[in-house]
Amino acid sequence: MQKARLAQRHKNWRAALELWRTSVEKAPGNPTAAAGYTGVLIYVGAVPQARRRAESFVRRWTTDENGPMLLARIAEVQGDLGRAIDEWRRALALVPGTLQPLIRLGSALIAERRFTEAEICVAELKRHHPAKPYAAVLRAQIVQRANGYPEASRLWRQAADKFATNADFLRAYGRALIAAGEYEECLAVARRLRNLDPYGAIRLQGMVLSKRCPYQDQTQFWQAASAELPDNAGMVRSVLDAALRARQFEQAHAAFQRLLDLNQLRASDADYVTGLAQSYFERDQKMALRQTVRDFLGGLREHPGYRAAAVRLHRVILASFPRSTGAAVAVSRNAPRFVRMVRGAQAGNAGEMLERIAALEDRLIKSGASCLFDTDIDAGQCRQFIRTVHQRVKGARAFSLIRLGDGEANALAYEPSYATYFDADAAERENVWWGRTPDTSTRAEVAAGVRAAADGADVWGIPTRDRFLRDVRLDTGRPLATTRSGRGLLTILRMVETMSDTELRRRIFVSAHLPQDLQRWNLYPELFQGIGDALLVSCHAALPNLLLERFGVRVTKHVLTPPGDSIREMQHRSLTDQEMPPQSIYRTLEALGDSMHGRLVLVGAGYSGKIIIGEAKKRGGIVLDLGSIFDSWMGIHTRSYQDVA
Repeated sequence: MQKARLAQRHKNWRAALELWRTSVEKAPGNPTAAAGYTGVLIYVGAVPQARRRAESFVRRWTTDENGPMLLARIAEVQGDLGRAIDEWRRALALVPGTLQPLIRLGSALIAERRFTEAEICVAELKRHHPAKPYAAVLRAQIVQRANGYPEASRLWRQAADKFATNADFLRAYGRALIAAGEYEECLAVARRLRNLDPYGAIRLQGMVLSKRCPYQDQTQFWQAASAELPDNAGMVRSVLDAALRARQFEQAHAAFQRLLDLNQLRASDADYVTGLAQSYFERDQKMALRQTVRDFLGGLREHPGYRAAAVRLHRVILASFPRSTGAAVAVSRNAPRFVRMVRGAQAGNAGEMLERIAALEDRLIKSGASCLFDTDIDAGQCRQFIRTVHQRVKGARAFSLIRLGDGEANALAYEPSYATYFDADAAERENVWWGRTPDTSTRAEVAAGVRAAADGADVWGIPTRDRFLRDVRLDTGRPLATTRSGRGLLTILRMVETMSDTELRRRIFVSAHLPQDLQRWNLYPELFQGIGDALLVSCHAALPNLLLERFGVRVTKHVLTPPGDSIREMQHRSLTDQEMPPQSIYRTLEALGDSMHGRLVLVGAGYSGKIIIGEAKKRGGIVLDLGSIFDSWMGIHTRSYQDVA
């Protein structure tokens, strides 16, 4: 067990996992070994397995505080702060005054805005650990969360004078400064931390860089940091993530190879493999893609997260490994087989969500609705959609594709179990889109318009298995309902689930990622073949020239819309009153006019742009909701590297 602890202190999680596992096998009745192994399972991302072991631990060793402490850590990872609070309190009831439960309980109470209860933790920390910084940190965090940093700054500075050489304090102070936007002060704290904790200091510097320049290529910063700590897998992951965000493929590939060499893989690294896969697809390098998947899964052999990682890569594998025509789609449509895979990963509630989306896709297909759910693995299904568009253009018959992602949940209602989050989630989305929130009546007006546009659409792009495999965390088992995007996805899923078969047969269902899938298979030239000209709605002034040069499409009318979402953030501004919907929608529709009958209309205008799509269809247009693929064509990376290269 000493070797296991040493490996853990050096953050050699693979070695620690094996050593603790061996300890448990040799001494199955030893609670220290059982707690150590379960704790490392949490660190390496095998949380569902850790939870089963922790529950067994509590039943077996009822008076050992490690049981509820393990369950509390698991609850935190899964986003269930209420359960975490209960478990931390159970641990403290067994051993009052224990440091970690007091710190973590206080932090969870602050996150839940239960400040009076958190103050009790401050008092207990002062009583049991008076020479340590944790009471001062927790007190400052309470004031900052309740009243803002200006009021808390005095407390932080007083504590900084007293605990100037304490690494735990400096890390907490640095994070508080980042949350307050005090970046220069944070960098000064990072410099003080440098000799005490080089890794922690670099993380603070990286967080400041990410806040200041979120869309800037940060690969060089993390490469330099990794050179300082060459055996630190966390640094290598930061290089890999930064390179993928910047679409620096060679650097990303090199970082991935370094991660393999360190033998420190975990199940969540499948996200990076998915990002690398997008680059391989764009380069038509399937052999290299297959080898990357083999290397990754081979490196996870005997790892408790192996099956979860394999399920996460299910769509990548189907897109690249089957060689015979139709084989990938045949496997994809075999719902019972997919369910067996998911259950084999032993992911608990997270796995049940994947079973739910598989069941919905199966029901949609059996309902008689036209379904193209495999465009990410089959270019043939993309071509089916292209043929439909061409037929509509040729026949001059009005038509619209509207994609419904997690953001479109703003136009719907949350189910009762998480309905209390709706207003806050809606406001957060609006702040992302527009840099501000509209008044309640405007929000309702826009939502009604989006619902009407969706109801009149011929094609719905919905989140399919591909999207849920990305967002459902099989490694942690964290429920989707604990995040804003997850609640949005669940709302779209529930809406489709409650529709009758008659309603389903009214329209075509495709993946909401269809625009990215068309790019994956290089099929936009086919989509635009023979089109000649089109109307365009976007925030990119130079996009008409690109469409002409790249695809031979002449834009006869381009209506520029205010920048939204990431493009707005890059310009460091919020929208003005006149740029906000619904005023911006009215102006766009007026500028488009009535000359779109039988014409192709390409729209990338975000949430409120769905209303433009609905009205353009009413005026006879063949309207496609292409969204952020316009950004990609302009060389601006606004979407995850897991979506598009």
